[in-house]
Amino acid sequence: MKVTITWIFTAIAITSQACVKAASCRSLREEPKTLDDCFNEFKNPIAALDLDTFRENVKGCAWTGHLNTDTDSIAGAIGAADLFDGIAARSSEMNDESKWVLEQYNLTAPEYIGDFPDKSVCLVDVNQITQLPQDLDTNRIVGIVDHHALQSSTVVIDTPVRIDIRPVGSASTIVATYYGSANKPMSEVIAGVLMSAILSDTLNLNSPTTTELDKMMLTCLAKQSKTSDLDSYADAMFKAKANGFNNLDDDEVVRADTKEFDLCGNNVVWATVETTDPASMMARKEALAEAMKKLKIEKDAKYVFLSIVDIVNLNTDLILIGEDERELAIEAFKAQVNADEELVMNIGNLVSRKKDFIPTVQNAICGDEE
Repeated sequence: MKVTITWIFTAIAITSQACVKAASCRSLREEPKTLDDCFNEFKNPIAALDLDTFRENVKGCAWTGHLNTDTDSIAGAIGAADLFDGIAARSSEMNDESKWVLEQYNLTAPEYIGDFPDKSVCLVDVNQITQLPQDLDTNRIVGIVDHHALQSSTVVIDTPVRIDIRPVGSASTIVATYYGSANKPMSEVIAGVLMSAILSDTLNLNSPTTTELDKMMLTCLAKQSKTSDLDSYADAMFKAKANGFNNLDDDEVVRADTKEFDLCGNNVVWATVETTDPASMMARKEALAEAMKKLKIEKDAKYVFLSIVDIVNLNTDLILIGEDERELAIEAFKAQVNADEELVMNIGNLVSRKKDFIPTVQNAICGDEE
């Protein structure tokens, strides 16, 4: 056990040192460099040996992300499967943003994870059992690459597995660093989908979850994928996502990007819509609230929230469907519902479910229980 713990901390130290050394790579938009220039920071004997061990453990496995799959889950699975000679899979249908990304690189959608019942499984962008298909046997899991918190519904596995969870803005950022350690060439296509995932999960580097490593990897991947205008690319990608939401019915909207959390014994369902067109969603708030009420019954949830995130102006409105949600939101976010109605609460520039919404609500629910 001592050797294993030392090994883990050595790997973390190397990664942290690389982030500091890579300061020059953060300005790649102004000073283009090659992919190798950035990945040189990750080319060292210890990291390479560690990754070789990882490769042996996960070779040939099917990589999949969370339910209500997003671009990070899809891209991370594609990138990891390419690097580790595995199979890219998905846990549910893709959203319009992810479809748009794959279209840009002439890629077909990964198959459903249930189509590979005899394969070992590696998780990317997820570690919670509540966010995985119910028919997925967790004892098939041999690896996890993620950037989310370990909470009460973390998967339970009978045997030790390789887990790499880091506080970065995108799981695809982690996958990208592996290419440097492995010293394996990365194609323009793989660079493009990983780049897209980082843009998506960090809201084009505007999310509070964004780290210097995300910035470094994004600019390196943009160079490799020959993407000259990241802002224009991100705008087009976000518009595809917004158009997708606008084309969904109310029940589909509240289920499109939904995650469940067990917070001190309380089932909390949090749906979010990240959009360039929040007005279209807010015009449907009464109908969306009715769909949320149905979801609350279906999930047997204590609380259900829907956040409408304006990813252009970085501002969020919550739709609150009952007194329980209103009281919790007022306590958690120290805000009030809009003066002319009880259905909407504006919580300002909080935009991240992972870093802003869930930790704040968890603190309000659990208090000193944690």
